[in-house]
Order: sequence, then structure tokens, then C-alpha cells
Amino acid sequence: MPALITQSADEERFREWFAAHRPDVILFSELPITAWVEKLKLRVPNDVGLVHLDWSPGEAPLAGLDANAEMLGEAATDLLVGQLQANEYGIPRHEKIVAVRGEWVPGASVRPP
Repeated sequence: MPALITQSADEERFREWFAAHRPDVILFSELPITAWVEKLKLRVPNDVGLVHLDWSPGEAPLAGLDANAEMLGEAATDLLVGQLQANEYGIPRHEKIVAVRGEWVPGASVRPP
């Protein structure tokens, strides 16, 4: 099934994609997917599951991925402090990547396994 990848809120395109492919689960972050699903009178999680990819406590009762923004901020601060202590200023010659493991947050928007 082809993914619907869009950064603009195009409800008509979403409806056409959903009708053509009938996904079991929709992964999303910022688009108004929940409102569109309600307009289509779909039952969550019976007709379609919803998973928020940038989950925060305000997204409950949706299931999703908590990127752990607080811990990511702490790791970025540690990286910056380390660079300052090593007298590293300006744009680094070699990119450094900081990763923090996200956590799955169960919720009422997906069926149990």
C-alpha cells in the first residue's frame, strides 16, 4: 500500500487515499487526522487504528511514540557543554548525532495485539 506523505492538510486527498487503500493503522503527527477520521464516521480502533508519531501527554488517549523530548534536550545540552569545554566553536567539521530512544505509549486508538 502506498503511503500518503503530505505536509499540507488536504482532506480530500486523505479521503481518496483512505477509500482506495483502507489501511489498518494510520501513523501521523501534525495533520488533523483524528478530525478527518471522525468526519468519515470511522470507529477507532475497530475500523482504523491511529498512532501519533510525536506523542505527548496531551495526545492521550491516542497510542503513539513518545520521543522523550526532555531527555533529548538534556543530551543536546551535554553535547554543547562538551564542545564548549573542548574549545570547539562554530560549525563542526564532522557532524555529531545525538539519539534518544523513544518509548511506545499504549492507548485506546489501537487494537490489542
